[in-house]
Amino acid sequence: MNNVDIRIMQRELEKLKAERADGDRKTGGDHTGGGNPPEGGSMEARVAKLETHVEYIRRDLDTMSGDLKEVKGDLLSIKRRIAYFSGAGFIVVGIVGWILNNRFDQIVALLATTPK
Repeated sequence: MNNVDIRIMQRELEKLKAERADGDRKTGGDHTGGGNPPEGGSMEARVAKLETHVEYIRRDLDTMSGDLKEVKGDLLSIKRRIAYFSGAGFIVVGIVGWILNNRFDQIVALLATTPK
């Protein structure tokens, strides 16, 4: 970043601060609807509603926790399978390489005499 970029960013920041300050002066700066609670109602009703929402959130988190344990188990199983198949593949490639190395002359002779 050069100095020109920084100056432009500082100028834009000052504009945003000025706009925000103007908006606060126009609305009183409290953003609560003129002292009334949002959606009206008493404090007890709003707290009861929040408690209900928290219960649902808690239930959903418990469900997600169980699902996460299941996913972890599946991931462990997949890791084990990958390790097994990579090891088995390595062994198969080694055996095929050994056979080709020991029988290379026979394989070349066989391929050379194959009729076309």
